[in-house]
Amino acid sequence: DKIVLKHRGGYCFELNGFLVHMLREMGFTVADRFARFLRNETTVPMRRHRVAVVSIAEGDYLCDIAVGQIAPRIPVKLEDGLVQEHPNGEIYKAVRDPRHGWVIYDLYKGDWRPFISFTEDDQYDIDYIQPHYFCLTHPDSIFNKKYMLSIKTPSGRCTLDGPNFKIFHGEVLEHLEENISEERLRELFREVFKLRLP
Repeated sequence: DKIVLKHRGGYCFELNGFLVHMLREMGFTVADRFARFLRNETTVPMRRHRVAVVSIAEGDYLCDIAVGQIAPRIPVKLEDGLVQEHPNGEIYKAVRDPRHGWVIYDLYKGDWRPFISFTEDDQYDIDYIQPHYFCLTHPDSIFNKKYMLSIKTPSGRCTLDGPNFKIFHGEVLEHLEENISEERLRELFREVFKLRLP
């Protein structure tokens, strides 16, 4: 109702949750996984990210459609140490870690940086209620302080970070509008992010 009918978008608990159910309805074998978002973290963060793992004859693949930063656009094969170059030039690999399960890395400026990690214990819709509530309401949540919108483009992404609109080509910032007006904000909601406003 929210994502398809009302064009309101969503974040990982909603978007990847919808992806899991959609893929299952299409006949795929899909596992829900509860992940840690590791990029730019200096300590082990709480698990607050939902991802999907799809099993096909060729192996298991991480599917994640709900990250506003640079992130895989196509599934990442879960094969230990396999370096995978994606069509847009981004490079990823999955590494098995004895403590954190699978750790996904991306190659950034010549260095491998951790992106997300997840273990292989089964998760269910009910397991996401508590972290979802935390992300929506807790004072320490990054999701309830400002606008955080992102949409992929063929060469990068467009983001709304608080009052600032940005267009990226890969990780290169090509366009910046700061402290945009309410009128411009609503225009971006409609025209760039394809959101329906009341």
